Amino acid sequence: MLHLSATQDVLLRRLGGERAGLTDDEFWPPVPAATDAEWQRTLEVLKRQDEALRRAVAAFPDERLGDPLMAGGTPAYDNLHGHVQHGAYHAGQIALLKKAAAG
Repeated sequence: MLHLSATQDVLLRRLGGERAGLTDDEFWPPVPAATDAEWQRTLEVLKRQDEALRRAVAAFPDERLGDPLMAGGTPAYDNLHGHVQHGAYHAGQIALLKKAAAG
């Protein structure tokens, strides 16, 4: 979930016009203590990011979908579809882990 949050933050920053990327350590952030409070905090961050991303995508001009989000980068369309595919990939992993944990 922290990885998803980190990559979602990059997309939000790029949609905002920033030249954003991640180091390896930022791409896979360290996991804090496994507490209910930390889990709830992570979920709240993801929820806020999701709401911000929905607003940013809704406001993004269709005519710019073929333009790179940052100089030398890939088109906005590819970034947005890549984000959805990335989330679906990890959702599948999470589903498999939940199934395995259930027995």
